[in-house]
Amino acid sequence: MTRPHLLVDGLLGGYTSRGSRDDAPYFNPGRDGSLRIGARLDHITWRHYDRHFRQRFTASAGPYWQESHGSAWVPQLRYEHEWRFGIGRLLQYGVNWSRPVYDGVREERLGFDLAFRWGE
Repeated sequence: MTRPHLLVDGLLGGYTSRGSRDDAPYFNPGRDGSLRIGARLDHITWRHYDRHFRQRFTASAGPYWQESHGSAWVPQLRYEHEWRFGIGRLLQYGVNWSRPVYDGVREERLGFDLAFRWGE
């Protein structure tokens, strides 16, 4: 769906993987897979020629399966801002939250990221 200042996207993704080592010092399941479905709202709050302020909200969820540990639903939320100060200058920052499952144990993740881009 598209409106002059609002874009709504449907999201669909998935993956499957196979680990190559049982004794790895990091999370490396023998087999796992995931399916994810969600939506993203992208709103241009302010725009003036080559400058803008944009907000994005993304919500998704889907089952994650790991060999020998079954499956569980994993929710994920993200909210971000994007400031474009002119051609080639962009500041983005956001927060994200998720509840992934590793080896059958649910964790809670809260993250913040910041990026500044310049140049053509």
